[in-house]
Amino acid sequence: MSKKATAVSASLISYFDRLDRTRKKLEWAFSAGHVRKKDIEKVYDGLYLNAIGAFENFIEELFFGLILKKLKVTGQVRARVAFMSVQAARTVILNKQPFLKWLPYNNTNETAGVYLFNNGFPFSRVVQADIDVLKKISWIRNAIAHKSRSALDIFEDKIIGSLPLTRSEKTPAGYLRGKFRIAPVQTRYEEQIIFLAKIANKLAR
Repeated sequence: MSKKATAVSASLISYFDRLDRTRKKLEWAFSAGHVRKKDIEKVYDGLYLNAIGAFENFIEELFFGLILKKLKVTGQVRARVAFMSVQAARTVILNKQPFLKWLPYNNTNETAGVYLFNNGFPFSRVVQADIDVLKKISWIRNAIAHKSRSALDIFEDKIIGSLPLTRSEKTPAGYLRGKFRIAPVQTRYEEQIIFLAKIANKLAR
């Protein structure tokens, strides 16, 4: 029997909340002088990688759940291929790859379009403007995860660009710690996690 996909998005958002409680504790410790700046920046790097990884895991769980009719969303979801088990589905869909790449989101649309009718519904619910934001999130994630010159060049060109940022905000962690808005105070990290939660809710509704 299938269950509502909103249970999966709710689980993701609960995980985001736990990560944010950790972030807030470390910010308090930093403000009290108990943590060095470079240490809290490492924490931001780790929190961001965990959050993006959890979001990709959510997409994968939703995708296979819908393919196997274990999850349901509002609207008709029709798989192009019937699989008897998650093991069979993963064997065929991964096609000897170690894992599926869901971000940038064009990867999700491509995979969903192959195995689901109606342009990969419900993954086609994500509009182009949101896909563009998800691409930026991928660039930031890559700059943190790989730290290669090419990944950092993309971060500096596509994310930093000509923004009037302080020197400390021109690193991935510094950028994420920077203020997205002042009233109420919200970091760019928070803004992006809220955005990912919105996308998850849109996909699972």
